[in-house]
Amino acid sequence: MGGVKIGIAIIIAICAINPAFTMLFAKEHTMIQIAGGSNGVFGTIVAVLTFILLYKIDIKNIHVKNALARVSLLSLDMYLCCYIFDKIFYPYFIERYFINQAQFGIYFFVIVPLVFIASLLTAQLKEWAFKAVLKK
Repeated sequence: MGGVKIGIAIIIAICAINPAFTMLFAKEHTMIQIAGGSNGVFGTIVAVLTFILLYKIDIKNIHVKNALARVSLLSLDMYLCCYIFDKIFYPYFIERYFINQAQFGIYFFVIVPLVFIASLLTAQLKEWAFKAVLKK
């Protein structure tokens, strides 16, 4: 269990670097990528640790297990279309609610679930459409 706690602590620390630096030192700028973006070394470390930690979880609830399996099966399509929803939701919220980066950070908890759900629904619709076309 100690390894799990260390893994979670590393993920939290890496994820906190950019927002903490921005809130402390960059008041009039958008978020500065001190630790790199999600496609950099630190993003890779977070992704690998997240998957290792998720792999260690023994899920007993069949509904949760099925939901996670569905997301897992759709994850590539979700990843491929999430850019579209990023380009829709972020400008919308920035136009209406952006004052400074520190204040705007609260909208992260609104935008990320919106992007996730929209990407999930789009990926599922794409899968159903492909299955319908292939049956004919």
